[in-house]
Amino acid sequence: MAIGTQRKLWVLVTGLLCSFGFFKEFKPSEDYLNAYITAPKNASDSGLGFSNDVAYQEIYPYSTYAFLIAAFLTFPVTDAFLYKPIIVLEGFAYLSTRVLLVWGTSLHLQQLAQVTYGIASATEIAYYAYIYTVVPTDRYKQVTSYTRTTVLVSRALAGYLAQAFYSTGTFNLKELNYFSLASVTVSVLLSFLVLLILPNTNNCACNRSLKKIASDMWKDFKKFYFEQPMLFKWSLWWAFATCGVLQVGNYVQNLWKHIEELPGNEHALQNRHLYNGAVEATATICAAGAAFIISLLKVNWPVWGEFTIAIFSLVDAVLLLVASSADTLWVAYICHILYRMSYSFLITIASSQIAFNVDHGNFALIFGFNTFIALGMQSLLTFVLVDKNGPLELKVTSQFVIYSGYYYFLSLLFMFVGVYILTKRGWCMSVKNCWMDRARLEEQTSVDYTNLRLFHDSISSESTSSEENISSSDSEKELLTDY
Repeated sequence: MAIGTQRKLWVLVTGLLCSFGFFKEFKPSEDYLNAYITAPKNASDSGLGFSNDVAYQEIYPYSTYAFLIAAFLTFPVTDAFLYKPIIVLEGFAYLSTRVLLVWGTSLHLQQLAQVTYGIASATEIAYYAYIYTVVPTDRYKQVTSYTRTTVLVSRALAGYLAQAFYSTGTFNLKELNYFSLASVTVSVLLSFLVLLILPNTNNCACNRSLKKIASDMWKDFKKFYFEQPMLFKWSLWWAFATCGVLQVGNYVQNLWKHIEELPGNEHALQNRHLYNGAVEATATICAAGAAFIISLLKVNWPVWGEFTIAIFSLVDAVLLLVASSADTLWVAYICHILYRMSYSFLITIASSQIAFNVDHGNFALIFGFNTFIALGMQSLLTFVLVDKNGPLELKVTSQFVIYSGYYYFLSLLFMFVGVYILTKRGWCMSVKNCWMDRARLEEQTSVDYTNLRLFHDSISSESTSSEENISSSDSEKELLTDY
């Protein structure tokens, strides 16, 4: 292919996919979804009239279960049947979610909306992966930067605009959903352009049966987790931490709703003193900044990584405990922003250490395995702690106490591992080697971070989104990619 033609192709692919990504993520209603679902039907905000308990016990769990099942099917199917049809499916799943949110008034229709959102979350892998199959390898860093920047800008802009629209009374909560519906409708139209205009990929996986794909994946799973202890250790934390952040993101709006309903705070909704949009947008930017700090630090993470994770996990446990007992929204808001920053910082360390311990071509596979484990644990937590049909059916504040204990357990586990490693290496020697020398730094940074970012984008999903409270899901998926 001529150089001029290649340049035109990668510009076309990048421009069209970035446009699709911007509109599918530009949903101003996301950060006020729970407020919309729980607002009275006859109120000025024209809510759906469900109680907060019904929202998190009978509606949101469906997206968690759907995400797990759809991800299990989508990851191999994407390879088997190419990327572009899956991108179209993603667009339609997002559109179906918006239609059901706007016009679906029954409990069953809202549960269906969560199912379609779980499907959309799982199919995002095709959006993030397709671009790498049709652009030259020397453009990987550029297209990664463009696609990620587009998504982050879209989410942050949607959050700040939602805050401005809501606080000033320009749009009520239902009208914010119309705004989101219009945006995802544009993304569906763009997905058809992707299908019709952009080239197909030369994907050898399409010549393999799904049975063969599953067999190969199982062999790789055993090789990674049973034969490489270092990789197993970091993957274990990655999966546990990702499960935690998804679960927290799913129900943080319900916690805010609980605080809003406490005596003395009832005026927040009536006086439009909810700052969900600004808080989520700020958390997005701060989380990205925290992840960027990692690239500036030359810490010897193989030596000090566990110790660092233990300390920050303990901080997360304290933040969640404080949020669970907060009686003002601002305390909960600040805890959420700091929690998002802490997670972004930690997941970057863990992801880099995983990358250092796998071959270049296995980044996507290992993070895929870790994601399935995280989603499986999240589904189990959802059923046991949240689901109305589960054994505990806890209140949202009690859930966050459990999540605090969850991170406290991770802190103790990695503190033990960190102390063991430092003792084995020698504390004086470990302190002396705290900062990487230039040769060590160059050796580790030779890892191809572009491919690492690619799969983290594909799983989304801050998040991040998570998923589940639909607005939370977006944040969740984003959290998984900010580094």
